[in-house]
Amino acid sequence: MFDINIVHRLPFFFDANLLLEDLAKAENHQMYTHPLKYHDGNWKTLNLIYAGGRVNYDHSGDLGYGDEPAIPTIVLNECAYFQKVLDSFKAPILMARLSALPPGSKVLPHYDPVESADFGYLRIHIPIRTDKNVKFRLGFVRRKWQQGECWYGDFTFPHSVMNDSDISRVHLIVDLQLNDWAKALLPKDFEENRQLRERFRKIHKNILWYKNRIKGLISK
Repeated sequence: MFDINIVHRLPFFFDANLLLEDLAKAENHQMYTHPLKYHDGNWKTLNLIYAGGRVNYDHSGDLGYGDEPAIPTIVLNECAYFQKVLDSFKAPILMARLSALPPGSKVLPHYDPVESADFGYLRIHIPIRTDKNVKFRLGFVRRKWQQGECWYGDFTFPHSVMNDSDISRVHLIVDLQLNDWAKALLPKDFEENRQLRERFRKIHKNILWYKNRIKGLISK
C-alpha cells in the first residue's frame, strides 16, 4: 500500500541499554493484565503516567484515560531514564505505559477508536525489548520497529502482535494530546492525505470484519 502516513518514524533515538536498565527496575513491580479482550490473556501493562497516578491500566473514563489528571506513578519515580525519555515530548501526556507480551502470546487483530493524529491523539511506540521473531502488524503490514527507535502509529487501523520469540516483547507506549509541537513532527503531506486515510480506514475495518466473520464460520 502506498504511503498515507499511518506510520512515521519520529526524530528521536533513545539509548537501548538505558531503556533496558529502567525496564529491569520497573519489572520489580507487578504487571497487570490488559483489561480489554483483544488478546489471549497474557498481555500485561504497567503505567508510568496515568490518571491519579495508578499503576494499573484499567481503561476507565470515556476514552480509557481515566477521570483524574494524568500524573507520574511510583514506577516512573524509580526510573530516571524513562523520565528523561518522556521529558522529550513537549505535548500533554495523557498516558505512558509499558506494554509486555510474553513468548508465545498474541494480541489479536483489532483497531482502537481514536488513537490517531486525525482525531487529536499521537500514539508513540518506543521498543525496549524486541526480537526478529515478533510479528507486529499495523494496517495489515508487518512493522519491524527496533529498540530505541521512536514511532508514531495510527492505531485506528487494524493491528496485531504475535510473539514467536523466546523473550518478553516490551514497548513503551505514550499517548500525547496533539498540539502545535506534536503536529510539527508529522510528515509534510499528512493533512493532504487525511481523506485517503479515512477511505482506507473504512476499507481496513471492513476487511477485518470479514476476516473475523470467516474465522467464526470456519470454527463452527
